[in-house]
Amino acid sequence: MLSLKSALNFREFMWDYPSYIKRKSPASYIILSLIIIIVLFFILFKNGFYSLKLSASQSYIEGVVANTTYYNPYSKNNNQTFIKDVNRLMFSRLIYEKSNGSIENIVAKSIKEEDNYTKYVISLHKHFYFSNGVNITAKDIVYSFNFEKEYFPSSMLSNISIYRISKYKVEFLLKRLDVTFYQDINFFIVPFGSNYILNTQNIISSGEYKMDYLTNNKIVLTENKYYFYGKPHFKYFVIQIFNNYKEIIKNLKRDQIDGAYIGGKYHNIYSYHNLNVYTYPLVTNYVALFFNLNKVTSITLRNALSYSLSPRYISTNIMRGTVSPMYTSIPSTSWAFDPKTTTFNFNQKKAADLLSGNQYNLKIYYINTIPQSLVNYIKQNWSNIGVNAIFVPENTINIDSIIKSKNYDGILTSVNTSIDPNMFSLWYSKSNQNISQLNNSEIDRLLLVGVSTLNINDRKETYSLIAQSIQNINPAIFLYSNNFVYVANKTIKNLNFNFVSYPYDRFLYSYKWYN
Repeated sequence: MLSLKSALNFREFMWDYPSYIKRKSPASYIILSLIIIIVLFFILFKNGFYSLKLSASQSYIEGVVANTTYYNPYSKNNNQTFIKDVNRLMFSRLIYEKSNGSIENIVAKSIKEEDNYTKYVISLHKHFYFSNGVNITAKDIVYSFNFEKEYFPSSMLSNISIYRISKYKVEFLLKRLDVTFYQDINFFIVPFGSNYILNTQNIISSGEYKMDYLTNNKIVLTENKYYFYGKPHFKYFVIQIFNNYKEIIKNLKRDQIDGAYIGGKYHNIYSYHNLNVYTYPLVTNYVALFFNLNKVTSITLRNALSYSLSPRYISTNIMRGTVSPMYTSIPSTSWAFDPKTTTFNFNQKKAADLLSGNQYNLKIYYINTIPQSLVNYIKQNWSNIGVNAIFVPENTINIDSIIKSKNYDGILTSVNTSIDPNMFSLWYSKSNQNISQLNNSEIDRLLLVGVSTLNINDRKETYSLIAQSIQNINPAIFLYSNNFVYVANKTIKNLNFNFVSYPYDRFLYSYKWYN
């Protein structure tokens, strides 16, 4: 044990201070002890100081569910949603198409539409910089688009070519008119010559944030001080990885994280006093039960099955208000929705009367992300009117194979659409995504008119005719469109999501968020 004399000698050795303090030996021991404690604390916990810095008010921590923190901007692995979240924080785009169909310029300064909307000349902001301080020019835009087109080919992108006109101007030429053009050019901007498929060691970003570091359970981004629209209020943006949404909710409740996109996972989140819940309708995803018209040929049967289900009940009691009820092929939250389109109002007696006591057997496949409570509700209500339905869960890959086989009575699944609900791929008779096997010449004609009409009012009128024609044939029961549900601590200010078209676009104005 250290003797009093040894401690005194150590004090004398370490500190040659005035004699009047030496006489106050208890105070000097206390001061010396505090110095030693501080030094030891720094040595033992120096690795935690950075984390402490991140948990301060200069950082925003969002919880996400993912399997790994592996990150590659062009990744096609199972963490697609997670990758898109990071990409939206790190990379800017030319423009952004909002859920109401309006366009907001980002890197683009102005857009000129020519030659009956088959030519678009886009001028760029001259002072938009990458995170390394290098100016973004037309050369980078052309490279970024062509890279996307080469490595992620699609029929839409093959219709578009891009050319550099000047240092800050590009030109897009279309082989044919495309009503989803603005959504098709939703590529993120990278520096000329960069290939992050092969090398992710030094990713140069063009958005609000840039990569700082990764661990096994989080990605830490730091501010891009060159960002055109202003340096973010939060210096750090941390994406914290969790195994499930229950862990996310627990950490939100304990103020361990600042926010999370939870979709419709937990309705009881509304009861937590420290959290704000932001709910807005999404127009790009809905759930429906599609009949195979080659198997379920009776329109009387299809109508009875439709009358027996209540989208409003499903929305309120099964999905607990996390979705919006849907009654036609166009979500009621879409700008193209026409309230005059006829609907199937819930009426169990009418449904039973239509079947006149006849018994039917159906085999329905459903994607395994559909809530079991919804499946049970449909099965029970159909049973009540004399329809015995067997429901078989399948993953996405198997559902696609079953659709290609055309050997099914029905498919219960979620459908992703464009912001403009042109519906072409889902209902055109020759489309391989035509789940219901609909084959109607008038609907085909209207679909072709819709995708070749740029005037939004004319297009809306055409889409209304298509929706009514689909209701008359009744190839599907439309149940609900999903909502965007985001939860954040009440201390976080300036959150705005009423523009969101896809969940990962919640970060469009993240540089404005503050605590």
